[in-house]
Amino acid sequence: MKMKLSAALIMMCLITAVIWSIPEVYGATVPHCESYRLPGCPRNLSPVCGTDGNTYANECILCFANRDSGRLVLIKRNGEC
Repeated sequence: MKMKLSAALIMMCLITAVIWSIPEVYGATVPHCESYRLPGCPRNLSPVCGTDGNTYANECILCFANRDSGRLVLIKRNGEC
């Protein structure tokens, strides 16, 4: 049990170090995708700039794009890219 916990802690530290070493991800925020469910997204225009350089109409659209592509695009900043 102690070994599994230690291995998990080391893995988390490594992943965190890798993420923070990528300039595009530094300072980015994780979208709150758990807030959005099917059938779709609200139609409000509240653009967010993704770490992939694309502008999404709102956070929900970014979340659904992540789900469809299997990628993890974070929010670089609010507003257009």
